[in-house]
Amino acid sequence: MIIENVELFLFELPFIKSYQTSYGEMNQKRSIIVKLSTSDLSGYGEASTLPFPFYLPEYTDASYIVLKDLIIPKIIGKTINHPSEIYKFLDHIKGYKFAKTSVETAAWDLYSQQIKTPILQLLGGKNKEIEIGGAVGITQDKNKLLEEISLKIEQGYKRIKLKIKPGWDIKPLEIIRNNFPDVPLLADANSAYTLQDIDLLKALDNVNLMMIEQPLGWDDIIDHGELQKQIKTPICLDESILSLEDTRKAIKLNACKIINLKTWKSWRTNRSKKNTRFVSKT
Repeated sequence: MIIENVELFLFELPFIKSYQTSYGEMNQKRSIIVKLSTSDLSGYGEASTLPFPFYLPEYTDASYIVLKDLIIPKIIGKTINHPSEIYKFLDHIKGYKFAKTSVETAAWDLYSQQIKTPILQLLGGKNKEIEIGGAVGITQDKNKLLEEISLKIEQGYKRIKLKIKPGWDIKPLEIIRNNFPDVPLLADANSAYTLQDIDLLKALDNVNLMMIEQPLGWDDIIDHGELQKQIKTPICLDESILSLEDTRKAIKLNACKIINLKTWKSWRTNRSKKNTRFVSKT
């Protein structure tokens, strides 16, 4: 199939309610939709970035520039017989995995339409339904916190993730645990702590958390290994894991017990699947 046209759609999706994390408040999601078109089909992908480089270095405006100025000129007019052939045009671009993955995802959409086979089947998926969890942002109002969690449980969410930061951690988690003793509960710090907070992080063991996600530096593995030695709560690494190599390092250093895998982190779908298999066997 020949990629005859590529379109970018920059959109802002307002949230029903604002969402606060350790790095700030969000009122909307600003992302990019990529549309790849052949003579008769169109496929779509998303660069699911944030509008600021507080989660990871790549953010929406940067992704848009890379897509417009570097990626589109490389792929427009090119013939690909399989989505994996996109790699040869983009591998030389360092980083910008959100941007590159959006194009690969659109290519998978095109390919699945062309051969009339669902993407789920092409990627070896088996489950058409999965359980999901609900995330709750930082709020100083105890009643609003409990109301939001009650609503998410009523909506069918099977676990609750609370965003935390210094000064908003043990107390709200204890409130949740006391009111919802049987709900799987996890905390996401988004790199808000350091090893100097070790006593506080140890105290979280008493809340019976399913995990604490990325408590230390966004690009750190070594200190997480030291922390995991001293706390019982399983550490989940997210921002630190951007490749299979990162996964191997984290496991070798016992830096975590859980890893947050996302398709764009490895940018190539085959690498994402390899990373998933590696974690499953470890």
